Amino acid sequence: MTPPTRPSLIRRILGRMLLLLIFLFILGIIGGIIVLNNLTIAENWFGLNEYQVVETRHQIIRLFPYFWVAGILLVFLIGLIIGLKKHKKSPFYWLFSLLLLPAILFCIGVVSTFLPVDRQLFREETSAKEIMAALPNQSSFKDKELQLVSYSFHIRNVPLKSGIYAVARVINPNTGLQDEYWYYPENLLTKWKKDDDTIELSMEDTIAFDAIDWGVIPKIIKDSEARAAQLDYYVPGVSIVILNGFQGEWTWTVGLNGIRNRTEINYVYDLKGNYQSEWQ
Repeated sequence: MTPPTRPSLIRRILGRMLLLLIFLFILGIIGGIIVLNNLTIAENWFGLNEYQVVETRHQIIRLFPYFWVAGILLVFLIGLIIGLKKHKKSPFYWLFSLLLLPAILFCIGVVSTFLPVDRQLFREETSAKEIMAALPNQSSFKDKELQLVSYSFHIRNVPLKSGIYAVARVINPNTGLQDEYWYYPENLLTKWKKDDDTIELSMEDTIAFDAIDWGVIPKIIKDSEARAAQLDYYVPGVSIVILNGFQGEWTWTVGLNGIRNRTEINYVYDLKGNYQSEWQ
């Protein structure tokens, strides 16, 4: 039996070392996931408190988009290399491996909120105004006064500021009934979709849709985040923005999630975006 040559021996050693490093890396990831999802272990074995655990967990979640994009690029490159090496001539192969599969992975990332393609929506004045203007500009509401009953803007993935949607309850000027419209960026045909089964709620106050400065939304979000950043404990971020009226007075309320994924801090603003108060 011929003994291995020096170059092949070196390659074999390097290969085993690489496999060992990959194994240790995967083991470290698994261990980190266990620690960050088990407060008992984190507190008693590593001396971390719940705030530190959640903050670390969210820092890792903020890296997910980079890994997701890297994964899509890797799938694309693997498909390209295999196709070139094996001289693939089937159009279906190239269509699936270089276009359909990366597109499917991208869509999964968007729907799962791990690709925050929508994080800038409602974060800029122009964006907020354009999105909200699309509702009264629908053909059925054209040239008619639209009255708002309530409005809310939601963020499903607070660490990544993604997975947004909005809900507006209005008085339909054509029927006089309450209609609820839902905004999702993923809606391709119409951004605002009418709920087919809206439940009538008791209504005390309404306000003209056009009387609201929707450009205030990014202003109060930024102000709330700045206030939360000054606290001496970790606050994940804004999860909901609500506009409602009581006894003729309309106010904005910005809710921020606590570490247990519930709204714990609420900042109240007037219609111009001026800070008024806080409640928990």
